[in-house]
Amino acid sequence: TSVPGLRSVMATAVQLELIAVTNALAEKDASAITEEDLAPLAALLEQLSSLEDLVGRAMCLQLEATQLSAITYYGVHEDDASTIGVFVLPPGSSIPLHDHPNMAVVSRLLEGSMALASYDWVEASANVARYCGTEEVTAPCTHHLNPLENNIHEFTAGPQGCVVLDVIFPPYDDELGRTCTYYSRSDASQHEDHGAGEAPGRGEVASVERTADERGTLKSAALVGAGGGQLEGTKKRRRDSALGGRTALVPIQPEDFAVERAETE
Repeated sequence: TSVPGLRSVMATAVQLELIAVTNALAEKDASAITEEDLAPLAALLEQLSSLEDLVGRAMCLQLEATQLSAITYYGVHEDDASTIGVFVLPPGSSIPLHDHPNMAVVSRLLEGSMALASYDWVEASANVARYCGTEEVTAPCTHHLNPLENNIHEFTAGPQGCVVLDVIFPPYDDELGRTCTYYSRSDASQHEDHGAGEAPGRGEVASVERTADERGTLKSAALVGAGGGQLEGTKKRRRDSALGGRTALVPIQPEDFAVERAETE
């Protein structure tokens, strides 16, 4: 479904710069992108601390006036190289566990807070993944995933809801094998991790052994400001005995989940 009645607003300068930087990154293999490659995008995202910073005052007022009651998506840009868009989540709402095959995503939490749970593929052909943990994140803050790290995730909005900017490259494309699949956890299959497995199938993804502090962070300008200090947003990892354990992820068609699109006229 869509939210009608939004008048089209000319792209802001930061949107145009974001598109240019993202499309340059999209020319690279998503699994080979380095922190140095991401630095220009990370620095640009640091400038965004609210929805208004991204879409401008006029569009922000229009979105606020719609009094959204469901998860709503506002598309900023979409082409063959990348997709850039904003998800507005009401308090307590969730986007279910899903993957990003052979893709990289940089997400910027612009407003509010959320719980972010992430998994790595261990044996993708058997749908076996390793739990990377759940972080309590407050805005503004940036999170990164790629084909090897944190590729499967879900997020749940905090008590005030949240606004998340997603920069995805390359975009989902069913014909090219980049199909979004939703999953449920098979808790009965969860067991201790006794080493890395193989992950043939989805883009030949290999498992990656990392410490908890290395998961889901951009050790570059995305988390460290120009002056070397942390951004005002925070990430706090939940204590979780299941951290590092393996579980089977079962493909599903999630019930009672829909995203409305805020279409411009």
